Amino acid sequence: MSRRALLALVVGLYLFFSAASLAQEPERAARVYLKLVVAPNGEDLDDFEPAKITFFKSKIDGRDYARRFRGNVFSDIPYGVYQLRVYQTGFASGEREVVVREPEVWVVVGLHPGTIGGDPWSGRLSGAVRNIPSSDQSVWVRYVGAHSTLVGDAKVDGSGNFVITGLRQDRGLLIVWSGKQILDIRPIDVPTDGPLVIDLPPKR
Repeated sequence: MSRRALLALVVGLYLFFSAASLAQEPERAARVYLKLVVAPNGEDLDDFEPAKITFFKSKIDGRDYARRFRGNVFSDIPYGVYQLRVYQTGFASGEREVVVREPEVWVVVGLHPGTIGGDPWSGRLSGAVRNIPSSDQSVWVRYVGAHSTLVGDAKVDGSGNFVITGLRQDRGLLIVWSGKQILDIRPIDVPTDGPLVIDLPPKR
C-alpha cells in the first residue's frame, strides 16, 4: 500500500469514528427553574399558587415544552432559545426569552397585578437632565424594569427634557447615557410623584 493510500485510509477511519461518536452523544438537556415575583415590588409569588404556563416554545423549531413543567421546574429541556409565557390568577401574563446553555438555568418573571378598567399602560416618566456635557452625541434616558421586562426609551431634547410613556406600575432603574458613556443610573418607582430632575456630576 502506498503512503498516499495509507494516509487516505487513516483520515477516512478518523472521520468515520468521529461521526459515529457524535451520533452516539446524547442530546444535552437542562432543568429550568422558574421564580415568579410581583413586578412592582419583587414580592415572592412562589407560595401563592402554582404558576400556569401558556407556552414554553423553542425559537428554533417551534416545539412547545410546557408539559414538562412540574413544581416550578421544566425538566429535560434541550439546549436552545425559548419564549416563555406564564401567569397566575389575578395577575397579567408575563413573557420572557430564555436562553438554555447550562445544565441548570434560573428564570425570574415579574407579573403585574391585573386591572379592572382604565389603561394599565398609562404610566410615564418625565423630567429634565441638567449639566449635560458638551458633545455631538445625543443624550438618551432608558427605563429598565428590575423584576419585569419593561423597557422604555426617550431622547433628551435641546432643553434637557424627556418623556417616557407606555409604562405600567413598576420598579426598576433609570439610565442616562450618551454614546459609549453611562452618565447616570438610579433606582426608581413608576409612577413618580412628579417630574424628575437629574443633575449630572460636573465633568472632570
